[in-house]
Amino acid sequence: MTHAPGKLVRWGKTVLLCVLAAAALEGGARLYHHYTIGPYPTYEPRHLVDFYRFYRVNPAYRSKNVRVDSAGFRNDEEITPQKPAGVYRIVMMGGSTVWGEDAASPFSGTIDNTNTIAAHLEQSLNRQARAEQIPLRIQVINAGVVGYVLFQNVIYFNTRIADFHPDLVIAMDGHNDLDALQLDVPEYRHRNDPGFDRAENDPGLVDVFGQLIHYASRKSQFVRGVSSRLTEVASRTVLQSNSWRDRFAKHPDDAAIDYWIEHYATAARRLDSSVRIAGARALFSVQLEMAGERVKPLTSGERRMFEYYGYYRWLHTTMRDRLIARMERLAADNGIWFADVTDVFKNEPAQAYLDYTHLTDRGSAVMAERLASLVSAEVFRGARLDTDSEQGSSLEATTVPRNGKIVHTTLQRITQK
Repeated sequence: MTHAPGKLVRWGKTVLLCVLAAAALEGGARLYHHYTIGPYPTYEPRHLVDFYRFYRVNPAYRSKNVRVDSAGFRNDEEITPQKPAGVYRIVMMGGSTVWGEDAASPFSGTIDNTNTIAAHLEQSLNRQARAEQIPLRIQVINAGVVGYVLFQNVIYFNTRIADFHPDLVIAMDGHNDLDALQLDVPEYRHRNDPGFDRAENDPGLVDVFGQLIHYASRKSQFVRGVSSRLTEVASRTVLQSNSWRDRFAKHPDDAAIDYWIEHYATAARRLDSSVRIAGARALFSVQLEMAGERVKPLTSGERRMFEYYGYYRWLHTTMRDRLIARMERLAADNGIWFADVTDVFKNEPAQAYLDYTHLTDRGSAVMAERLASLVSAEVFRGARLDTDSEQGSSLEATTVPRNGKIVHTTLQRITQK
């Protein structure tokens, strides 16, 4: 009994030292973050659970190169559902390529908000409007969400995007959907579903620990930093393992492929129908893949990527070609507006890829220029008609009819004398 006070003192000192060490680590992490990134709450997770579409972008998420507005879009401008007067609103939807994801290990490179396809597209179209003296401001919303497949974008549009009254929707998908085919993910499911189902319905100790870390990460910059680094290391280890590559060695059979392609086509038709009901147009494209690149003059870094991601070759050549062929038939038979952008980097000598599918700033700019050339007639059609009507001139108007092909028609304007 005489030693009890001494033990209590030692335990008290130990606890105090632990508290001081934790405070020092947390303070140091927050100071480092403040001076390297700024006063952003980056201890917030990038994604939140969503009842309809599995997960969504957290409006509170920030990083050194990512800013998210209150609506959950990766835009520096605050986007509101009420569209300002004189604005033509485009929404870009897709996965991490549209979002503007940083390079995956072992490659490096980061993408700022200003380096995304959406940002470059907005700049390109607004330059064109100024050059042609068209009184219209183009606003391009980056609604990309890392990991999304096409059916999630259908849900996203119906439950959220339609409220923002877009004039045009550009859907650039394919990579995550192709992964779902190869990894045998059931339709209308996400490949991370099993882990969430287990955590919700039959949690084990690992799930409980994971939820504790998740909660602590929202409160502590230090915990979030350590957790992010460990997750990155674990992800890199898995993606570089032979077991991961072996999952791409055996190709799905023809029945599975045909079923998957029709499922994708159905999702595209549903998204197109929803966009039309909302009074807008939808342009579909299948995103580019480093492992499937066949026309670009590769840089030395891209040649390394091309070899490194060799296990993706069949999926991103043979299967991507079949997907594009199905979308082209869909355009011919159902009036879907589809554009094949496979050759977009044909004459681009600079590095366009960060890794297997994500683009550099230059790659995003080149892709944006291609998209601008595809949509400019649709974007400026009404403004050009109005301008020429005021001037009483003849006009050649370019329209994109239901069959998806560009047709030129001449409209004669006659001034009343």
